[in-house]
Amino acid sequence: MISLKHHFKIIVIALVTFAGTITHVLSQNKIDSLLSVLKTAKKDTNKVLLLNELCAAYFAKDKEKTILYNAEALALAKELKFTNGLAKATNNLGILLQKNGDYDSSLVVQLEALELYKKINNAKGIAKTYGDICIVYWRRSEFVKALDMQLKALRLYEKLNDQKGIGYSYNMIGIIPNSVIK
Repeated sequence: MISLKHHFKIIVIALVTFAGTITHVLSQNKIDSLLSVLKTAKKDTNKVLLLNELCAAYFAKDKEKTILYNAEALALAKELKFTNGLAKATNNLGILLQKNGDYDSSLVVQLEALELYKKINNAKGIAKTYGDICIVYWRRSEFVKALDMQLKALRLYEKLNDQKGIGYSYNMIGIIPNSVIK
């Protein structure tokens, strides 16, 4: 006879598998939609935003496409003198460098993105970039600097009443001390 505990394990495994499949399908649907819009996109600021979205969508899927769309976003944002799009593309480049383990370059690039966001007073961009800089410091085992960056992000997210950002910040603030203990 199969126990209730065994049934529960099977149900949990099935749900986790199903959730992963749904997430993958939704992610691919988003990419497909973005690519469809890109085909007819005019050379304007909306195209920069679209390229930045594609870059972010490909982070975990395809490094080469991430690099390609990021380079296009950077070039077009510079050409159009679109500071917000340039800041996002610059931060995306920093994330890409961080994911490849080049923390020194990532930090330099993300600090540049931070300055661009500050220049245009984009509080949400500033908060997001503080959080991304936190990750770099955390990966470099510079936990005090990581915590400082995440607290700055949290303060901005609170001012913006950005619940997702607040939750992310609290999560990182909880992870950092655990890293010190290990």
